[in-house]
Amino acid sequence: MTLQRRPFLLATGLAPWMSAPAHAAAEPWLGDWTATMLHAGESTPFGLRLEADDKAPGGLLVKVSAPVVQVWDVPVGRAVIDGERLVVNDGAWVLVRSRDGRRLLGSTPAFLVPRLGLPLVFTRGRLSPQERKLPALPEPRVRWRAQLGAPLWADLLLAGDTVYAGDDSGVLHAFHTASGLPRWQARTGGRLRARPLLDAGEILLPCDDGQLYAFDAGRGSERWRLPLQAEPVQRIAPGQPGARFDRFGASAAVHGDLLLTASHAGTLAAWDRSTRAPRWQVDIGHSLLGTPVVAQGLVVVGAFDGSVRAYELASGRERWRFQTGEAVVSTVWVESGLAIVGSRSYELFALRLADGGEAWRRYHWFSWVESAVNGRDGRIYVGSSDGAHLSCLDPTSGRVHWRQDVAGWAWGQPALDARRVAIGTAALSGDGGSHRGAVWRFDRPSGRPIWRLPLPVPAGTASYGVTGSLAMGEGTEVFAGTLAGELLCLSDT
Repeated sequence: MTLQRRPFLLATGLAPWMSAPAHAAAEPWLGDWTATMLHAGESTPFGLRLEADDKAPGGLLVKVSAPVVQVWDVPVGRAVIDGERLVVNDGAWVLVRSRDGRRLLGSTPAFLVPRLGLPLVFTRGRLSPQERKLPALPEPRVRWRAQLGAPLWADLLLAGDTVYAGDDSGVLHAFHTASGLPRWQARTGGRLRARPLLDAGEILLPCDDGQLYAFDAGRGSERWRLPLQAEPVQRIAPGQPGARFDRFGASAAVHGDLLLTASHAGTLAAWDRSTRAPRWQVDIGHSLLGTPVVAQGLVVVGAFDGSVRAYELASGRERWRFQTGEAVVSTVWVESGLAIVGSRSYELFALRLADGGEAWRRYHWFSWVESAVNGRDGRIYVGSSDGAHLSCLDPTSGRVHWRQDVAGWAWGQPALDARRVAIGTAALSGDGGSHRGAVWRFDRPSGRPIWRLPLPVPAGTASYGVTGSLAMGEGTEVFAGTLAGELLCLSDT
């Protein structure tokens, strides 16, 4: 496992050595310990390994295991012994040894589990690594593939007999769905990380150069541009200082005669759709990565400061605000009077549209909820990050109907048709195989896997697979864009 895998790991890189003295011998602390974490009626095992630190006499190296996310003996820091206390990462985590020396007592540290501080009681024991076992499934038929020449991070758009895909070189591609032949290309001035929107014969697409582009949907010619922020979007690559995993961008939305935009710089704005004159604007001050959603006269959006906010559509006046505790990076789903959205607090929240109050929440162990919810026929579907699963839930209660292991980061919004649900996954090539990039299709009511297409693993250490949302109509075709720059058209075998 490398430090690029996920926030759980990135946030826990080895801390600088601490100068606190070692007041007791390390031997009684060394070895393997296990605990059971409990929350909201669910439980999961958690492992701790303490090893002697050769670089600091008397100090210890701290490693953890979390089977629920396929994490085994991952270094999270260094520790010193202070009497009966184990002080990890300069006090970020403290465990106390019981009088009989058989237990270590404490709670989950914020750098591993946001917000909650769950009680931990460690006893001697070892969590043995287990190989992930996936079902033997057929592969789909690849009807056609197109090599676009640049990574495809963003969601796809399927409209009629055309599929639209924006790539990281700034080119928007339009392909005929049946033949895979290109219809047109349009160039922008920056990376394309948002889903295109088709409205009134125009493709509207925000770009990392800070502008919203409008292209003729039939020919690809540019019709107009609208500046959304003064400076281009700056995205720091994972593993680099300051990286925020702000992979995606908000799409535009249209409601009646209003055009709604949300910028990476933190501005939510309403414009006249025809003249593009501003109606109102709100400076939230935190990046907006999810598309604004209109419901019951409100515009609802999540922000990177962890808030979900609702504004009056007519005036832009704030109606309510809810704090999830960690960044919200996906688009809100509205159903049954609820605004449903995931957070990096490891939770999926359902908030009442009327007042922003919490209706329910669903916890995801050690896993950001980056996927946007999608729903149909009284059920909702959502992916997870390191949890690597696709879930089907009741939208009114949060009760899980079914959950399937998809063995990779499921960041995109699940694609639905009358009977099926599909999702793409991404992984890190140096991950050792616990996470894998693939495209999956399931029976929607039961969760039964139908097929899986494994994606080629590149050499070295690099992200690969599918990060954006798939496109799927009411036929058998599934369209997927990959980080290898391929657009795939898949169908049932």
